Amino acid sequence: MSKNLGIFLCLLGLLLLFVLCPWKHWAEISAMQSGSQVKPVGNSNINVAAKLETPTFKVVSDAGKYRLTGTLPDEATKQQLLAKAKEVYGEGNFIDELKVGNVSKPAWLASVISLMAFTKTGVAKGGLSAEGTSVSLVGEVASDAEKTRIFGEATKALSPTLVNNLLTIAGQKSLTTEEAKTQIKLNETIAGKIVEFETGSDKITAKGKTVLDEIIPTLKNSSDNLQIEGHTDNAGNAAKNMDLSKRRAEAVKRYFAEKGLEVQRFTAQGFGQEKPIADNSSAEGKQRNRRIEFQVKGGK
Repeated sequence: MSKNLGIFLCLLGLLLLFVLCPWKHWAEISAMQSGSQVKPVGNSNINVAAKLETPTFKVVSDAGKYRLTGTLPDEATKQQLLAKAKEVYGEGNFIDELKVGNVSKPAWLASVISLMAFTKTGVAKGGLSAEGTSVSLVGEVASDAEKTRIFGEATKALSPTLVNNLLTIAGQKSLTTEEAKTQIKLNETIAGKIVEFETGSDKITAKGKTVLDEIIPTLKNSSDNLQIEGHTDNAGNAAKNMDLSKRRAEAVKRYFAEKGLEVQRFTAQGFGQEKPIADNSSAEGKQRNRRIEFQVKGGK
């Protein structure tokens, strides 16, 4: 073999190695860039972990029984929920349609176990649902006072877990699926935050406006009607607290209008100290009771 031919063959081999090797691993490279999972090629040790889905759990009243549905991470979690269902509803009074699947551990497990009893306490067609970071109460109650009582007791029992109040007063229409999603989104966005006002005033502080700005995108992406509710603690004169809570709710409504939202979608109402969600005997409880709430109004 001539020297020139040898050099040529060496160069040709290097060229083929350069061209072919990247293509061998192209599927793996693409998968890593896109975040998807593929089977490794050859003896490769590359392993892209699959993302776990969100666990779900739901209880609905169905023809005198309670139907349990959802997907849980393991059999032990399922058995915990079934044991509580047996305790609350009684043997033979619930239908087990729970599944075990490739989902993450539920952060709300203890909260759901505690809340299950509330689906029967003064609630017709009572139920609950859990997904993400919050738990929702559903069903029909006799009056607004009952709705407040049940929600307040559930909130106190589960603090700091977020409880969505999706209870319906008898004679009123319940929220549609989309309206309920908007309500939960609003609750989760504002959870643990305060729409702050200047002391004894209806003037929203800069910090309070920042909190409101966080929920405006949700409101812009929906056409739902909304009731803005002002609440206070029990310090001071009840009549003055009622007036202050109403003026603060009106101030929030004006702020939404300034941000381009349709003002006719919103109503403002003050409840003063009538609807506490925490114990007014502590400073922390008083702070939680001084709040603005947003309630999606169903039945459009």
